[in-house]
Amino acid sequence: MKQKGNVPTTLTVYKASAGSGKTFTLTTEYIKMLIADPTCYRSILAVTFTNKATEEMKARILSQLYGIWKQLPSSASYLKKVCDDMDISPNLAAHRAGMALTQLIHHYSYFRIQTIDTFFQTILRNLARELDLTANFRVDLNDIMVEEQAVDELVENLTTSDAILSWIIDFIRSNIDEDKGWNVIGTIKRFGHNIYKDYYKDHQEIMAKRFAQEGFFDHYSALIRKIRFNSTHSVQQSVEQFYTLLANHGIDESEIKANTLSYFQKQREQILPTAKLTKTHQKALTASSEWIKKATRKSDQPRHDQLVSVVENILMPFYQDTEKKRKKEWNRYVVSSLILDNLHKLRLLGAIDKKVRESNTDNNRFLLSDTQYLLHTLISESDTPFVFEKAGTQLTHIMIDEFQDTSVVQWKNFKVLLDECLSKTEAGANLIVGDVKQSIYRWREGDWQLLNNIENQFSSAQSKLKVISLATNYRSQRNIVLFNNAFFKIATQIEAEKIAEYSEPDAAQILQAYADVAQEVPEGKGNSGRVEITIVPKTKPEDETYDADQNMMQQVEVIIRDLLANGVKMQDIAILSRTNDNIQQMAEYLAINMPEVHVISKEAYRLDSSVAVNAIIWVLRHLIHPNDEVVNANIASFYLEHVNSEALPKGTLLSMEAITSIVNKAINVGTDLASLPLYEIAEHIQRTFKLNTIKGQSAFLCSFFDKINAFTIDHPSDIEGFLNEWDNHLYKQAIYIDGEDGIRMLTIHTSKGLEFDHVIFPFCNWDMKEKGDIWCTPKEEPFSQLPIIPVPFSKDKCLGTDFESDMEEENFQNTVDHLNLLYVAFTRASRNLFVIGKNGGELSRSRLLETALPMVAKTLEGAILVKPDDDETDRVLTFKFGTLSLPEQKETPKNSNEEENKQQKGNVFNASMERIRLQFNTFKSKAEFRQSNDSREFVISDEEQHQHSYIKTGNLLHSLFSNIRTSADINRVLTEYEERGLLTSTDISRTSLQKMIDKRMQHPLVRQWFTEGWTLFNECTILSRNPNTGTMEEHRPDRVMMREGSWVVLDFKFGTPKAEHHKQVAQYMSLLEAMGYREVKGYIWYFYSNNIEEVKR
Repeated sequence: MKQKGNVPTTLTVYKASAGSGKTFTLTTEYIKMLIADPTCYRSILAVTFTNKATEEMKARILSQLYGIWKQLPSSASYLKKVCDDMDISPNLAAHRAGMALTQLIHHYSYFRIQTIDTFFQTILRNLARELDLTANFRVDLNDIMVEEQAVDELVENLTTSDAILSWIIDFIRSNIDEDKGWNVIGTIKRFGHNIYKDYYKDHQEIMAKRFAQEGFFDHYSALIRKIRFNSTHSVQQSVEQFYTLLANHGIDESEIKANTLSYFQKQREQILPTAKLTKTHQKALTASSEWIKKATRKSDQPRHDQLVSVVENILMPFYQDTEKKRKKEWNRYVVSSLILDNLHKLRLLGAIDKKVRESNTDNNRFLLSDTQYLLHTLISESDTPFVFEKAGTQLTHIMIDEFQDTSVVQWKNFKVLLDECLSKTEAGANLIVGDVKQSIYRWREGDWQLLNNIENQFSSAQSKLKVISLATNYRSQRNIVLFNNAFFKIATQIEAEKIAEYSEPDAAQILQAYADVAQEVPEGKGNSGRVEITIVPKTKPEDETYDADQNMMQQVEVIIRDLLANGVKMQDIAILSRTNDNIQQMAEYLAINMPEVHVISKEAYRLDSSVAVNAIIWVLRHLIHPNDEVVNANIASFYLEHVNSEALPKGTLLSMEAITSIVNKAINVGTDLASLPLYEIAEHIQRTFKLNTIKGQSAFLCSFFDKINAFTIDHPSDIEGFLNEWDNHLYKQAIYIDGEDGIRMLTIHTSKGLEFDHVIFPFCNWDMKEKGDIWCTPKEEPFSQLPIIPVPFSKDKCLGTDFESDMEEENFQNTVDHLNLLYVAFTRASRNLFVIGKNGGELSRSRLLETALPMVAKTLEGAILVKPDDDETDRVLTFKFGTLSLPEQKETPKNSNEEENKQQKGNVFNASMERIRLQFNTFKSKAEFRQSNDSREFVISDEEQHQHSYIKTGNLLHSLFSNIRTSADINRVLTEYEERGLLTSTDISRTSLQKMIDKRMQHPLVRQWFTEGWTLFNECTILSRNPNTGTMEEHRPDRVMMREGSWVVLDFKFGTPKAEHHKQVAQYMSLLEAMGYREVKGYIWYFYSNNIEEVKR
């Protein structure tokens, strides 16, 4: 094994492009640390960003440790990598892997591979006291729902004297004055989501202080309105002075060029935006030729010369002064207008935040979004190591996956821990893995620039940073890799040139982010793989019936039919989309035009897509609105089809009398159903309508009942409240389905981290125009009295203002976001990639394809680019490269798991899962009287009484010995039993029990077993695998003790001695020996006879 020596401390950063073996690298690095020290798992923390990634990484490590231990063929690449890097023999690696695996299995709770949120929640729970949180607080994930409920409660509880009511009324009046709607509650809710943004939290305290100052809001808003008015008025005064100058010098407006004169004409009512300044306006600042019409020179030279003199000596200088004033006043006008647009909402934000906090306290709830910021505040205000030491976290190795999705606050918290590890670990023990190009979660505060500029995060004194790029793509066929290399190199250059127009440093950032985009292909991969990109026309003026979306979906159908005809399985095809709406659109098209195709998508498995769940919702609606005709018609139709098996012919209409009769019969109006608890109502509906008999509904029903149960924890069990929750949030919740054979349909965000043989990407023309507000920083007084202002994104409107730099930064980030989305989508394909879009404007994603593909075609040998003639209108552009890659035709396995089982044969951690379909059902239960144990003793016979007392005493004694470590604990436990009423003077008295125990404790062995100095395991479970059935079995010895390497297994017995007692203890002993413990003895203690028998084998 290589000697470590005095190697400088390092942090290794792996920049892992798509398909470059990131998981392989992470797994081998973790395994290498375990093989070097099989117990070091206790000091390793690996964090990922999803629960699924966490479980996959754990499973990969366990399975590969097992494979290396047994030297299985499926783990050969891992074994070779470990042996080469550590310079050890395969046998030594195998031996160490077996030791590490044994340790991990027996101390699984120390196997710290967690999501970043789970890790910090653990820290938070251990710091509950310092943070003034109750010990049993619960973490809530649905921040948005909590905020919207808080707004509803805030509005419902308002009184006429509340200041908040007057704020809302002011907001309504402001909206009406600006010709906006009066219903502002939805707007306030949406704006209220900002309380969870890190940027707002950074300034939350100072904002709260400002708005808490008496009269601040009225004074500030009046000041801003005055500035806006004065800005317009000042420019208008200059405009009027201009026209006065014309009149004083005898110049008629008709003698001035219209384009130049429009500069003043347009500003008689409003300041001219900088974005609206024309080239003529700019030239007129210095060129008199832009002022005077050519016709004047031809017809009247003296008059022309006179005009030139006035323009150059009077009008142009005045124009220049006016333009300086316009720039200044335009800035003040725009900034003041934008502040006023959101000032009322901004004031309400503090009230919403306060209400959310109150609600969380009342419900003993802590929001997940607050975890990072609260810890950051605590860390910055205290001795930082204390925070992690308090949580019992003794870590020396840190591994962070998907680092490009880390937020600034998360990184600040983690960097404290990482700095600690860097100060005491050796080279390569700390890892960061990520890919800037796959950063698509900025809306969740992810900051890709942390990884892009990772070198700036550490000083040379702290760490010797080592950055490694994983340059080989193991996922995709050669032609897919070659295309992506060429396309994204060109696309990045195109986007960088646009960004460079306003920021050279930002352009350099995007070029740096994509510097490693070109990947290599492993040796031995042939020239296989197909890329086909089609851009269809957005409209056809000559064809009013033309529908571009329909055209794209028809092409998807053609591609799917061609793949299926070539032997491709449905489960190997994925359809990606930018939005859920496009997925729904595509799914509906395939349902009509390709009903034989099974589609799997999140949208297809939403709760509101379940006929059984909808039936329960209809009945719940009927219970509070019994005269709702639409609801009643749905109930009647459902009841006839699924309960009476009388499906109505299509187009059949039922009379209202018939519908009412069916509904009354179905719901049984004689029962007071609405008075039952919500959960029991749902169960009653499920039974009445036989919902469990409807095929394919069990998973939906299970999930729906879970939602009801979760709802009743935080809310009153009322129907109307639940239906409101359903209409606002629950209806779109989806159940998780995996392993089905069907075409996957998913968004780009959902597809991240996945791969598919054949990727079809329609609707590749999404609108990139930024929507919503961004947080801007006012730079001048009095605007800067508020540190941040939410401003609707408008690059043109903010041109030439203090907010221009904020808008440019957002535009830059938006550009990177959309380029990364394209990269993630294109790199999901393993064999073939099909892209379809419709042409659009500058802000359509397809524009980049139209611009880049002609250049890509020139760089890729064999690529074909077809631009149709003018009379060909079906397509705007078609790009083709490579040949279709298809799977080899093999004999179909007898069952779906056979091939997988064959590949994973011998590795117990890779056994395929067996899908079991469960039938959901509920059972009617009635409340009934059950006799208590104490009252039962009054009516049983004397013989039964004696036997019952004997059993009860034995149970008490067994429980007592399971709860004590030494004989000194006996009094404490007896006192506890006495306080709980388990010891009485009429049945089992404390005195008699104490005497009985004291007498047995005189035995030398017993006295020795219940003294200090033992490492004790009371009632601890031992797991073993039955070699005959392959199932896991549990074994629970009463007491296992260890001292100085010697182990003792002790079982208490309170009945007649039996031969199987010895057999049972012998089995416990064998299990301990199988764990590697050699000195093991076993004993049976028959308590009543105080006889101790040693178990011999």
